[in-house]
Amino acid sequence: MKKVYTVMLALVMAASLTACGEKAQETSGMSLYHHGQEVVSLLVEAARSEEYVQAHTSDPETAEILQTIGEGEYDTPKAVYSLIISEDALDEMIAMSGLDEASNELQENMRGRVLGSLATQVNALAGVNYLAATSVCTIGKTFVSDEAAENQIYFYTYENGNPIAVAFLFGEDGAVSASGTFVICEGFTFDSAEEVEEVFGKVEVEVTVVQE
Repeated sequence: MKKVYTVMLALVMAASLTACGEKAQETSGMSLYHHGQEVVSLLVEAARSEEYVQAHTSDPETAEILQTIGEGEYDTPKAVYSLIISEDALDEMIAMSGLDEASNELQENMRGRVLGSLATQVNALAGVNYLAATSVCTIGKTFVSDEAAENQIYFYTYENGNPIAVAFLFGEDGAVSASGTFVICEGFTFDSAEEVEEVFGKVEVEVTVVQE
C-alpha cells in the first residue's frame, strides 16, 4: 500500500509541474457540472481522434483500447456523483508517503493533488495497458469560478460508456484546475452512491449525488 501511495504522489507531482503556467479562463455562471461536461466532450473527442492517439502513442494495443473506449455513448450521463476524500484518509496518505515532515504549505498542496490520482489508482488495477491508455487520454482546463467548493471529483457514469472522472482543484482567487480521464472498472455498476464508493474502496471517500 505504501508503494501505491508513493507512485500516486509521484504522478501527482509530475502533473502539477506540467500545469504550471496555464492561464485560467474567465467564466461566469457555469457550474462545476457544466465545466466537467466540457472536459468530458474534449476527452471523448481525443479518444475518437486517430490523429490525437497517434501523436501520443505508437503502441497498437494502447491505440486499440482507446478506440474501444471511444466507441461508447457519452452524450448524456446516466448519473453524476461528487467524491471528496476524508481528511483522515489524506493524512494517512501523506504519512505513508513520507511527507508528514514536510512544510504545512507543501502538505496542503499535495492534499489537493492526491485527489486527482484516485482515477489513476483504479486504472492501475485494470492492468498496465489500460493504465497507459487512460494516461495518454487525459484532458485538462483551468477556469475562474465564484462557486465556493472544496477539492472534489465529479464521477460521470454512462449507460453504454466508461465512467469519466473529472477532478476539480481549487486555488487562489477562484482559480480552478480541472482534469478528466476515463476510468476502467469492469464488474462494477453505478446505480447508487454506495456502489461508486465501492470502486474506491481502498480510500475513504464521501460520495454524494449531483445528478441522476
